[in-house]
Amino acid sequence: MNNVKEIIIFGASKLGKMAFFNLKNQYKIKYFCDNDEKKWGNYIDGIKIISPTEVEYSSSCYIVIASMYFREITKQLTVDLKIDENHIYIYDIDENKLRKLKPKDSINLPKSNDLKNIAFFCVNRGDAFLDHIVNSLKKDYNVKKILVDEDYSLMDKAMVWADICWFEWCDELIVYGSKLEIAKNKKIICRLHSYEAFGSTIYNVNWNNVDKVIFVAEHVRDNVLSKVSISEEKINIIYNGIDLKKFAFKPRKKGFNIAYVGYINFKKGPMLLLHTIKAIVDRDSRYKFYIAGKFNDERYIVYFKQMLRELGIKNNVIYSGWRNDVNVWLEDKNYIISSSLWEGNPVGVMEAMAEGIKPLIHNFFGAKKQFGKYVWSSIDECIEKLETDDYDSEEYRKFIIDNYSLEREMKNINSLINDIK
Repeated sequence: MNNVKEIIIFGASKLGKMAFFNLKNQYKIKYFCDNDEKKWGNYIDGIKIISPTEVEYSSSCYIVIASMYFREITKQLTVDLKIDENHIYIYDIDENKLRKLKPKDSINLPKSNDLKNIAFFCVNRGDAFLDHIVNSLKKDYNVKKILVDEDYSLMDKAMVWADICWFEWCDELIVYGSKLEIAKNKKIICRLHSYEAFGSTIYNVNWNNVDKVIFVAEHVRDNVLSKVSISEEKINIIYNGIDLKKFAFKPRKKGFNIAYVGYINFKKGPMLLLHTIKAIVDRDSRYKFYIAGKFNDERYIVYFKQMLRELGIKNNVIYSGWRNDVNVWLEDKNYIISSSLWEGNPVGVMEAMAEGIKPLIHNFFGAKKQFGKYVWSSIDECIEKLETDDYDSEEYRKFIIDNYSLEREMKNINSLINDIK
């Protein structure tokens, strides 16, 4: 292939486009060629699509077959059009290179079926809220989950393959993907959770190329739309869904074990949490606070150690670290507390409620619309909700079933995908 200067890509569909985007920096793409006469005369990224009878080749111009029907096309080129087989190569999707056709080659090409292809994009370790969606859609779609580090070529390749591109976060991936030329020909979904509302990425996305934007709560939507313009027909509110099978219900009653689940950082209100713990312990020293989470900043570790000692509550706070078995860890807990100043649609709180645990939720912006009477504004109000005899595990479980179940989330997601595919 050292003497190849130009290539003609035979196949103007998904695989042909994939070959184009992966090979255009190595070879000059002279034409696309396709047997579908409806495509003749059209262009892909400025490259004309011609009919097979127009194909011309030379010692420096070869034909690259990028189609699942490579055997039939090879016969067409060699037998019908009398093209020397030494001038015909196959685009190998896995190796991302050109190779000669061999009679018994088994080339790994996309499945031939009528299902749509959906590619899910997120950064490494950014798929915590994604796997149940991917698994649920597998029965109706060809699905790939693409975890991206610094190598964005994975995205280039998958976007060519996909009919629908789902970006799990409004981050640098959607900024990059939305600006690609191919984005104009794809159905693109972006899910915006919470923290992205305050970053710079919302200003850098090409929203014209995004077909649907999923917000996990109304207040997140309102905050973003106060800063950037997104067409109303693109906007959807789909709350997070809780797997009620994983978080099994258990009747509970008042007790002294209070759980905190999640990261410990500025938006989680760590100072408010400490002073709330202090006020509760001062009322009754039998209360214990169990923290399952992770400190995002070493300064909070230093501060917590100091303040637990200074406030005299060191023996009332048990730090369990990050837990992957939260459903089990919650088994002996009576309350779940949140001291956040900002949340989207807090999964940790809802998982505990699904198990029948009473929530104590600080009045973060948007909290009352989501959780109503379970919200407190002052420390005194939190203590009042804690000490009241009102405790109904079935009510907390039903609240999640009615508002934040996995079934409800997936129903809304399926409806959204059906609208755009």
